[in-house]
Amino acid sequence: MNIPYRNSNDNIMIVIGIILLVLIISLAVVVMVRAEEIDLKAIAQIESNNNPQAVSYTGAKYGRGLYQISEICLKDYNQQNNAKLAPTSLFDPKTNEEVAKWYLTQRIPFIFANWGIPVTTINVLWAYNAGVGRVRQGIMLKETKFYLAKYAKLGGSHSNGRGDKAGNKGLSIRRRRSVKI
Repeated sequence: MNIPYRNSNDNIMIVIGIILLVLIISLAVVVMVRAEEIDLKAIAQIESNNNPQAVSYTGAKYGRGLYQISEICLKDYNQQNNAKLAPTSLFDPKTNEEVAKWYLTQRIPFIFANWGIPVTTINVLWAYNAGVGRVRQGIMLKETKFYLAKYAKLGGSHSNGRGDKAGNKGLSIRRRRSVKI
């Protein structure tokens, strides 16, 4: 009886195959998470009252612009996208929106996929407001509950109370007219 001998090259190929499989599954999850909607106008209203020059000095580590992008988020964006955006560039509405879209539809879902956290609207908004670590720990602050209530009041989508619409499996961005609160 001949038993095939495995050499170290075979083991390396097996490990590479497993890594590729994990990457493909992760990418599939990230692509899949684009079906559900995040309402950017509602987020801009809540975060900055639609003021592109808004600056927060509490909690968000100096959130800037329409979507109150923090220094931590900007650093992550620059590293992940090989970019060199300066904090002052966040006062440009288009740049601020680009970073917010990336964070909401790519970065947070990618982190959730790695941690095995369901990617729902409520979880993504929870992470956007309080940080991904709070979602992982299951800690929802009172401020975050108010944030989610404001989002729902402005017409944002999280109709079943858990943040995910029936039948939808992920995230995409929805733009609409501004709403005053």
